[in-house]
Amino acid sequence: MSGRRAESGDVAVLGLGKAGGALVASFERAQVPIVARARRLAALARRRGHLDSATLFLAVPDEALPGVVAALAAWPALPRAVVHLSGARGLDVLEPLAARAAIGSFHPLASLDGRGPVPAGTLIAWDAHGASAGARLAALARRIGGVPAHVRDDARTLYHAGAVVAGNLPVALLHEGVSLLVEAGVPRTTARVALARLLRSQADNAERRALSLALSGPVARGDADTLARHLRALDRDHPALARLYRELSRVLVDDVSGHDAPTKRRLARALARR
Repeated sequence: MSGRRAESGDVAVLGLGKAGGALVASFERAQVPIVARARRLAALARRRGHLDSATLFLAVPDEALPGVVAALAAWPALPRAVVHLSGARGLDVLEPLAARAAIGSFHPLASLDGRGPVPAGTLIAWDAHGASAGARLAALARRIGGVPAHVRDDARTLYHAGAVVAGNLPVALLHEGVSLLVEAGVPRTTARVALARLLRSQADNAERRALSLALSGPVARGDADTLARHLRALDRDHPALARLYRELSRVLVDDVSGHDAPTKRRLARALARR
């Protein structure tokens, strides 16, 4: 590329791991001009002259952000905007740059592999200082096929906790489910694959329908007898898992199932019984 000033729609990406690689693939697919991409800041610094009117995306680990920001603050000129991809960090980590560049955050809520683009329809949580910077991030999210959602700094922790509860903790439940199937005689690999497919089918249903309609199993059927049998077995051999089963099933009964009051009371009695 020549030494011309970057166009207003240009972007640059620092960090080419899972998030950065996916973002680059998304920009390429959407034909967003990329003036620079680099794994390390030193390599990006050699392209500094191309970044003055670009949006620089920092796709680096959370713990590396303060050091990268400190190094950028020492540059004589900054990009037009600097945006991080962290789901957990707010805009405060970018404050040392705020006097000389727009700052923002841009977090695709997806499991990324660094090779393919961000999946179409992915929620992209953004925040920014300034309406124009926010509008640009929302427009970029839409351009790469995402669904932009403004998540303010003061709500960032709840947003990220929600992502972990729904996106990571099911892996712990999957582990427990695999262990129970193995105990029942199913080979471990078969159990893992079968339950992962079950989890995927449940997620697919939840994507297409309201949670009350996507729910399956004994709570969905109002089957208090099966709940009671499950809990007798778990109370005997897996008391910690029994407590977890009760707590999560109460959420399903009270907030998800959509059952009438008598059915909820019957299910609640089964969950309370020991």
